[in-house]
Amino acid sequence: MDAGIFDTIVTTFTAALQSGAQTLTTYALPLLLVFATIAFYRDMGALALQGGGGAGEAIGQALINVLRIGIFFWLVQNILPLTTAAYQTFLQWGAAPATDGVSTDTFLTPSTIVNAGFTLGKNMATYERNLLGWSAGPCVLADRDRVCRDRPASDDDAH
Repeated sequence: MDAGIFDTIVTTFTAALQSGAQTLTTYALPLLLVFATIAFYRDMGALALQGGGGAGEAIGQALINVLRIGIFFWLVQNILPLTTAAYQTFLQWGAAPATDGVSTDTFLTPSTIVNAGFTLGKNMATYERNLLGWSAGPCVLADRDRVCRDRPASDDDAH
């Protein structure tokens, strides 16, 4: 089995995410401006229609809106670096217990991990076959034809 398909899937998915994020970034600031204007007029209009608010309440509401818009502006500007840093931290925490050269780049190439599993599985199957011989029970190994042809068929092998 060729595990390179997993690398292709991860690469395609990552490229799609990056291009989508870049597209959203170009439209994020104009959308923020439109939504901020709508929110500002909605809040200030409601305050003006109440009639009981003084200048202090109007200034306070305006400052709250400016602060809210500023927070969203900061988020729009920094969302990609924040998510990248969070993702890299997650990968670093996952690779920290490993002692044999696993890095954050290894997680972006999952075929390395799958191929290591295939290698270990083949060695374990060979060990089990050599240890137990023909009495290994049902033949359910990945290498079924090669492993099972050396022993007589039994009722346990029925599918």
